[in-house]
Amino acid sequence: MENSAKKSRNEFIDIYKGMLMILVIIGHLSFFDYNARTLTLIYSFHMPAFLIIGGFLSHIDENSKLIEVVKKRIEGIIIPYFTFYLISLIIIPKATGGDQLQAVVCMFNGIGNPNIATNLPLWFLTLYFCSITVFEIIEIFLYKIINFYKSKLNTSNQNKILYIRLLAELIIIFILMTLSLYYSKTLHMKRMIFNFEIGLYTLLFIYIGKIVNIFFPIIKDKFNSLLTNSGPIKIFYFVFILFILIVWYILSMKNGRIDLNARDYKNFRLLYVNAILGCYLFSHITFIIYKLPYINHILSFLGKYSLYILAYHIPANVPINFIIRPMLPLEFNEYLNHASIISIIFLSGLILIISLIFTYIHITIKKSLTKN
Repeated sequence: MENSAKKSRNEFIDIYKGMLMILVIIGHLSFFDYNARTLTLIYSFHMPAFLIIGGFLSHIDENSKLIEVVKKRIEGIIIPYFTFYLISLIIIPKATGGDQLQAVVCMFNGIGNPNIATNLPLWFLTLYFCSITVFEIIEIFLYKIINFYKSKLNTSNQNKILYIRLLAELIIIFILMTLSLYYSKTLHMKRMIFNFEIGLYTLLFIYIGKIVNIFFPIIKDKFNSLLTNSGPIKIFYFVFILFILIVWYILSMKNGRIDLNARDYKNFRLLYVNAILGCYLFSHITFIIYKLPYINHILSFLGKYSLYILAYHIPANVPINFIIRPMLPLEFNEYLNHASIISIIFLSGLILIISLIFTYIHITIKKSLTKN
């Protein structure tokens, strides 16, 4: 029963990630203005959502070893990051302005300069690495401290120990976030290696994911029980969701488009409130998709390969711009240069398909090299 529940939860998360990747692709379509309403809404929560998922899936306990955790994150994030970046240098060299050396150097500072870097979206991998790794190091550290002083705490109440640890984590995170903000905004310093200061500033998203992981099963059971046994509560909840949707829209427009890579966080409170509200609303859409046959499997598949899609959706524009679009009628090509439902669906679909082709080639070569 436990394995079944875990499998179900992972499938839900994969669908969630698959839908997020579609938003990432849409958010990088070239015909949108920087401050377009569509981008403002997407950027209000889609990158924070990946961090929250990371915190949700993070499983650190008192037996976790620091070296093993860091090694796992390097193998799972940093090595793929370097691999994808070097491949991108081959596929899209023109994005570097012809200066490959500067592009390679840019790879180590977390792709901070979009005019020099190749495959800009890869910057998120360095941010994610710093944020999740620092968070897990904090957790390991606190586990050791609490275990050392457990007898002095004079309690066998596991809930009390849990709350002490969560409170200590929150205090440390706010201190690190304050230092990060001071570094990037007050001192106007250059970005640290691998976007380390941005990783510190977004630690709270990882923490939120961890909180959801801990308390979600309890809340879910009670919530489902209420909805199942009460018609009026269903109506009230539907109205509540509509209210949250309106609030999220208004606050997102008020805060404007955020850009974590540029350290453009806008208002701190609105940044986090909008992200949480957006993720919450998006979870309801995911729940609907989760119930739909075929579509749920497609999106779950996209979620499982979200890392590859993130890496290859920009290189996918090379065959689109140089092979596919020249074959299309001139009028249709011109139409695709403007934001419309048809152009969004057509270009996003093409990018997604070609990204999956690149993914298949990458995985096939990887398996072949592993066997040899």
